[in-house]
Amino acid sequence: MRSPLSFCLPLVAMILGIYQITSAQQSDPCYNYTVLNDTWRATTNYVVDVSAFRCDGGGRWQGWYLLVHQDHSVRMPTGCVPILHCGTAAPIWMNGPHPSPADGEVTRQLCTSWTGSCCHPSYPLPSIQVKACPGNYIVYKLVDPVRCTLAYCADLSSKGALPSPTKHVVGMHLLVSSAKHLNETAVEEQILKPVSKAGLLLSVAGGHAHVTHCTH
Repeated sequence: MRSPLSFCLPLVAMILGIYQITSAQQSDPCYNYTVLNDTWRATTNYVVDVSAFRCDGGGRWQGWYLLVHQDHSVRMPTGCVPILHCGTAAPIWMNGPHPSPADGEVTRQLCTSWTGSCCHPSYPLPSIQVKACPGNYIVYKLVDPVRCTLAYCADLSSKGALPSPTKHVVGMHLLVSSAKHLNETAVEEQILKPVSKAGLLLSVAGGHAHVTHCTH
């Protein structure tokens, strides 16, 4: 008869390995971001109606963001954007090249286009953090522009694929989920509970996966 340990130990190792990877991803902005999918941010969006100008001021910016246009990831423009584009009066663009994944997190200056200047001194902005991620997409730690009418731009010429979901195979289950949502509760629901039917009972507490019981 097959020993319970011969079945349980490899499965325990696999689950704990998955959880360790998931825990590491939680602190990586490449897997922990907010999607910014406003189509009006397009650099091609020309607006002259003052009442329609968009404003990114207001203190709502927290953490990292992925720019998305329809079904594609996009990037901030790295060159001067004409005024009255990106759905606003004074478009915000990034003054500097995008990093490579090997560069890690880098600092980049923001510029605001306004009358007579691509980087208008009347609208100084703090620098932002930027990171290139595996899969050829970029995430940005955006800051509050404070004033209106300023808004972040999305360069449609930089369209790329959306980040791929992570795939975990546990027993006969194929669990596909977005890594950014895999917090402790999600790990419990999506990974640990399904395998309990195989006789493996685990729990998550304090950032650790615990083996409670194992039979088969």
